[in-house]
Amino acid sequence: MPHPIRLTDSQLDAVLAAARPLRVADRDAFLQDVAAALQGRSEIGDGDVTARSLKSSAAIMIRRSCIIFPSTGARRDSLARALFPGVHPA
Repeated sequence: MPHPIRLTDSQLDAVLAAARPLRVADRDAFLQDVAAALQGRSEIGDGDVTARSLKSSAAIMIRRSCIIFPSTGARRDSLARALFPGVHPA
């Protein structure tokens, strides 16, 4: 059983802020991803939490094709690959 992750109020606020633009149905996967990335670290800094939360949120939005070029409607696949190696939009 994994140990609980201890976050400060400001770190929890960062996680919640990154989850806000996600669909409710995607938030569990987001929280699981953030928790898995932070699990086992001896120290968790504010920057670690913010960066991981934003990366997880963006990855889910890319997978769900929520990020599009406004003028063309084309998905940002190349941008997604550049920003998030290993994340492949569906």
